Amino acid sequence: MNETTLALCKKPVIGLVMWLSSLCATNQALKDTFIDLTKEGVLVDQRIDVPMDEGYSAMLLFTSSEKYDPANPRRFFFSHFCAYSREQREAWKKPSQSLALNFEIKTPNGQPVTHGTFKPMCDQEPGNPRDLYLGNVDLKRGTYTLLITNQHSVVLESDGKIEIILKGVGAGYP
Repeated sequence: MNETTLALCKKPVIGLVMWLSSLCATNQALKDTFIDLTKEGVLVDQRIDVPMDEGYSAMLLFTSSEKYDPANPRRFFFSHFCAYSREQREAWKKPSQSLALNFEIKTPNGQPVTHGTFKPMCDQEPGNPRDLYLGNVDLKRGTYTLLITNQHSVVLESDGKIEIILKGVGAGYP
């Protein structure tokens, strides 16, 4: 998506048609990137293309390889790191892991753009308990080098894949 598409997505009639056609989807600066949180150190070292100036949300998306088991009290990825306020009273639902990912974003010539440590934003309850929101980073359109390092190895109780994304706000509904 670019600025022209964004402007058209905000129009009453054409925006609705574009939205229904999935032309007003969110921007992703990082997609199809899977990480292994059981390891410390460098998880991602790659070039990213930022399609437009906006804030991008860093998120982890967990896809379990196991069949859903309602008897397993730790069945959700989110509960390894966060607990909803109503769950804090139950000991088995308290978070059991610590997660801290260092994000370092540089221009192609090595100039630092941003650097910070992202930890789970537990006050942001996810729409999907297999997703974990880490925070936001403002980026301008362009090409960057992204380096993500893991400060703590994590032990998960279920097998699966963890995808990390940088998702832009996009146009939203007209």
